[in-house]
Amino acid sequence: MLEVSGIGMEMVVVLLFCIAMYYDYRYYRVPNWVIFTGFALGLLKQIDLYGWKGIFIYSISIILTGLILSPLFLLRMFGAGDIKLFIMVSGMHGIQFSIKYFVIALFIGAIYSVGKMLRHRNLVSRLRYLASYFYIVVAGRSIQIYEMDREDESTIIPFAVPMGIAYVIGIIAENKKG
Repeated sequence: MLEVSGIGMEMVVVLLFCIAMYYDYRYYRVPNWVIFTGFALGLLKQIDLYGWKGIFIYSISIILTGLILSPLFLLRMFGAGDIKLFIMVSGMHGIQFSIKYFVIALFIGAIYSVGKMLRHRNLVSRLRYLASYFYIVVAGRSIQIYEMDREDESTIIPFAVPMGIAYVIGIIAENKKG
């Protein structure tokens, strides 16, 4: 067997997340080589765990996650790198872990966002914008793209940061459970 599953492989993924977090925080993008390395590790892990059935499990996990999360990218609520990182985690750990991980990441992202808005003193204006966005979507019954000024650093959330923290929390919780 390949022996790529377990805590050693998860530490490599944590290292990949550290690199992704740095690039996203510094440059607002996640390098594709980081994501593709994670994709390869995920595929190897699934093959290690389930044999050739692992390819099917891996494929279903990444396809479903991509389909479920693609509207968030199309509406510009998440960047492409963020979606690819979610897909990477799903391929590596499966849908059940990914759902828990996604919820944890959203919670940490909300805390991170509020902290950033407080630091930039734009909490009220950003919350007003969010409320008006949801009002337009719900009352107008039309889907709108969530616009933000890409030049204004205070409106961009490098979501790889909360995702990396959520991954570590998710892995610790999984290892304590089992």
